[in-house]
Amino acid sequence: DASAAGHAVGNSPAGPFTLSEIPLRPHGNSSWDGGSIHGVYLIRNPAPWRNLTDRWLLFYTGMPKANPLGHRKIGVAYSASLDGPWTKWGPSAERKF
Repeated sequence: DASAAGHAVGNSPAGPFTLSEIPLRPHGNSSWDGGSIHGVYLIRNPAPWRNLTDRWLLFYTGMPKANPLGHRKIGVAYSASLDGPWTKWGPSAERKF
């Protein structure tokens, strides 16, 4: 049903890879990203906050479970490390994954 964003690690760029965590997953039937997560794009923040908790930014698109067509939005999660924990940014999204 739903799509999520996974984090896999390996010893070389060619793999093999092992799934280490699912930093972004749909949650809640009424949430704007409760149906699916797609289009994940990771960047190193060029101007992180002073406490460096947002050194990495993970942008993604999400859609609600009910009536997903035409309701796609963009979200961002942040972390001090590629290994997480990741926090979704925004009102009603302040959760660690």
